[in-house]
Amino acid sequence: SAALLSGSLCGMSVLAGATNLPMLFLGLELMSLPLYLLLHGLRSDARSLEAALKYFFAGAVAAGLFLFGMAAWYASTGSFALADVPHGGPMAAVGAGLLVASALFKLGAFPFMFWLPDAYEAAETELAAFMATGVKAAGALMLMRLLPLAGGSLETALLPWVAAATMAAGNVMALRQRDLQRLLAWSSVAHAGYILAALWAWRRLGGTPAASATVALYLVLYVAASAGAFLSLKAAGASRREDLPGLAARSPLIAGVLALFLLSLGGLPPTGGFVAKFFVLWDLWRAGSPALAAATALAS
Repeated sequence: SAALLSGSLCGMSVLAGATNLPMLFLGLELMSLPLYLLLHGLRSDARSLEAALKYFFAGAVAAGLFLFGMAAWYASTGSFALADVPHGGPMAAVGAGLLVASALFKLGAFPFMFWLPDAYEAAETELAAFMATGVKAAGALMLMRLLPLAGGSLETALLPWVAAATMAAGNVMALRQRDLQRLLAWSSVAHAGYILAALWAWRRLGGTPAASATVALYLVLYVAASAGAFLSLKAAGASRREDLPGLAARSPLIAGVLALFLLSLGGLPPTGGFVAKFFVLWDLWRAGSPALAAATALAS
């Protein structure tokens, strides 16, 4: 298990440092393949096997989209580089769209999030926390590397709608969940929508490292709150909503910490989640999209 987890972390490192599309694909697969094995290996039952298969096939689709997109991009531009992006024709636009779609799979954005609730519910709590934080942050970083390939048209036309739909789907579906890991899985889908909104604002504000401060802040605070929520549930021995009443009487410290992390995920002041969402809304307003800012506030 430790070796597989180390391999996944190594893939994230390769993904973060990649300067061309083949290296980005190598990092993506090196990050993902160990997780398919860990999902079933840490909890060997029929439910985890089903979830691992769903996750594997979703990952295979994402890999296929990436490879087709990379081929189309190279056929049009003759380059694999992520820096100094060349301008191509319609084939390059198709390639960029497929590459972005593969990143949306990893981020768990609408409509590519169908695998995510089953995988999180069936996983060991520690692995679910890792998937909800590390993998999601890696997906956001991957999307930041790929969006410039679209040349502005793709993100302007589609990204706000995908962000709004992801927020809405995650929040609405979370309302009906009784399994707590599944509930946090849908919460992570909603947060993928907030991350997409922050990424859109980042691109509209110039796409510079300085403009990415809000994205980085949101990812750091989300990772802390989400991992804390999962691990607090593990410490409390709570797996369903019926396990929560009376937790404060049984374990007041764990109950208080869990409440703090959940309030942060919900974006209530004065938690870090509120600060992160405030800066996302501020950047959306500065980027000239009060409609997306309103949708983000309403989803929150």
